[in-house]
Amino acid sequence: MVALNTQERYSKIFLRYGQVPLGQNPDAEPSLEEITLSEDSIPAKVVEILDSDDVFSLAESYGNPVAGDPATFDFLRITLKNGREKEIEVFNMAIMMFMDNREETRRIFRIINAIKGES
Repeated sequence: MVALNTQERYSKIFLRYGQVPLGQNPDAEPSLEEITLSEDSIPAKVVEILDSDDVFSLAESYGNPVAGDPATFDFLRITLKNGREKEIEVFNMAIMMFMDNREETRRIFRIINAIKGES
């Protein structure tokens, strides 16, 4: 893990998650919720997980969007004080964890659930 220096601390966390209809019912409306945490409202627990699971080393996209119908969807955007951003989208997290159970997948799961737990 590479620790962020003081200038690279988190300024905003945005998470959109829920279900996105695909396949049999593509015209249905998505059911999505959003969480936004600003610099002053980001709990220490979330910062600790972002740091320990090295969010900036993760890829930008995970999972298979057609593995479920409706598909579950998580979109995460982390913004640092210096303007640097990291965006990660995850389709069908539960199916992905069941199918591969890689450490990278578990890291994403921990990060997203820590943020959801703070809403």
